[in-house]
Amino acid sequence: MALAALLAASVLVALGTGVEFPFDRVLGTYENVSVDALPADNGAIGLSLSSPENAVTLEGGSLRLEPAEDGLHEALLVVQFSGEGRLVTEVRMGSFPASFEDRVVFPSQTHRIIARVSVEPEEEGYRLVAKELPETVQIQLESSRAEDLVSLCRRMSLFFAGDAACEGLDSMLSNPKIPLPKPGSDFLVRYSALTQAERERLDVYLAGSKI
Repeated sequence: MALAALLAASVLVALGTGVEFPFDRVLGTYENVSVDALPADNGAIGLSLSSPENAVTLEGGSLRLEPAEDGLHEALLVVQFSGEGRLVTEVRMGSFPASFEDRVVFPSQTHRIIARVSVEPEEEGYRLVAKELPETVQIQLESSRAEDLVSLCRRMSLFFAGDAACEGLDSMLSNPKIPLPKPGSDFLVRYSALTQAERERLDVYLAGSKI
C-alpha cells in the first residue's frame, strides 16, 4: 500500500507540473527559412508578402506539455527569434498592380503558441500530431520601403477609394500574419534531438498522463 501510494503521488506530481524542454541545443542562425504571409486585403488594397532569401536566428524558446482531456496534451511553444532578408511585396491599389523588393529586418520578438497535440513514441522518436492550434501567428517586420508604399498609395488614392484606404497599409506591411500548420499535421521529434535525461523525463510524463 505504501508503495502504491508513493507511485500514485509521483504520477500526480508529473501530471500537475507537466514537462518542459528548452531549445538550447538548436539555437543559432538558419538560412532561407520559408516566410510567406497570408494575403491581406481591405477591399481597396491587396497585399502579398514573401521572404525567399533570409537568415533567421533562433535566440531562445521552449516546448512545455501539460496533460489535457481525451488523452491529449496542451502544448505551449515559446519562440524568440530575429533576422533579416529580402522581402518581395506584391501590392494592388484599386486596379493598379505593383511589385517591390527591399531588405527587411525581423526585430527580436517572442511568440507564444498554445496548441493541443497527441504524443506517441515510435521507433525513431516521438510523433506529435497537432489536433488544435491557431490558424496564424502575427509577426513583426521592418521594411525600408513601407513608407514609400504608403506615400505611393496616398498619391494614387484618387483613382480608387480615397486616402482612408491607405491608413491600414503600414500595419499590413509591418505586422503580417503567417499561416501555421493545419490540424492533423505531424512532426517527428527524433530521439537524437533529446538527451537521455530528457527522454526519461518525457517517458515518465507520458506514462503518468495515461493513468
